[in-house]
Amino acid sequence: MFIGLTLGITFVISTFLSRWLVSAPKSLQILDQPNRRSLHEVPRQRTGGLAILASILSGGLFSAFGARSEAFALLSWDNLLICLGVLLIAAISFCDDRRGTPAAIRLVVHVLAATLPVLTGLRINEVPVPMVGVFKLGVLAVPATLLFIVWMANLFNFMDGMDGLAAGMAIWGFSALGAIVFFRGGFQLALLCGLVAVAAGGFLISNFPPALLFMGDVGSVPLGFIAGLVTLRAVQQGICDIWVPVLLFSPFIVDTTVVVLRRLTRGARVWEAHREHAYQKLVLSGWSHRQTLWAEYAMMTASVIGAGIYAGAAGGLVRLAVLVAAALAYTTVLIFVNHHSRLNMKPLHG
Repeated sequence: MFIGLTLGITFVISTFLSRWLVSAPKSLQILDQPNRRSLHEVPRQRTGGLAILASILSGGLFSAFGARSEAFALLSWDNLLICLGVLLIAAISFCDDRRGTPAAIRLVVHVLAATLPVLTGLRINEVPVPMVGVFKLGVLAVPATLLFIVWMANLFNFMDGMDGLAAGMAIWGFSALGAIVFFRGGFQLALLCGLVAVAAGGFLISNFPPALLFMGDVGSVPLGFIAGLVTLRAVQQGICDIWVPVLLFSPFIVDTTVVVLRRLTRGARVWEAHREHAYQKLVLSGWSHRQTLWAEYAMMTASVIGAGIYAGAAGGLVRLAVLVAAALAYTTVLIFVNHHSRLNMKPLHG
């Protein structure tokens, strides 16, 4: 009952604040102006991330001071240090939304924020490969962990370019991971995942196409940062290996990684706006925002099913089969999108 009450309060706060931000005072107004690289044609408020973060914080405080069981109390020194990292990420992201911040400065702050959870002991110490073995990272554990956290933070930002997409990934990914860790005894982590999922759900009401509100960098970057942290926590607590959350968030991980690698091989600046993501290509080749969004949601659902099978599998053969099937599925999807976009690509507006 306590969990349900906490999640319900968080959802209500997120929904209310999101609706309020649609017509917020000028001091909180940051309009996302359409440009030749964007998919929207009308200026929209991009402060929705404030509603998401405020509602998560409210739910966390309610849990910390209202929980009768320590299993659900989120107040601890480790969590406070991680919260500081989230606040650092949110602060630099809000500055970027408002006035623009050089990419180098943002990167320094992201690495600094990622260092805080690493100081609490969060590490990627090993990477299991089903039917092959476990690869120990050794001295590479810390740099690999920092890279993973920073990458997760930024890939949410890179993928936040269409109505309902980043919020949907947060709902699907955090809900599924929360369910997995809950049934394996990770109650605190499950509650945190639940808070993020329902906060994203409240925001999605105002962000579903045609969106009235965007989350902005102040929402997308912290969401990705938190996704990286809960992944490491789940692995650290022995609840699952790293492939479970990677599969859950794979619609964003795969798309962004492929695009960045392509741009790097061409010598393009990966931090500059572009239209090379799969969802952008589909919209520009004639799909509606809703058609593209439902296709992305279907992919997220398939990823949840795959992660569930992987997490529940007793043998390495099934787990390997899931990873191979996921790789083949994404390869097929990317080939289709590239072929379809080449045949039907529309010129950029503006």
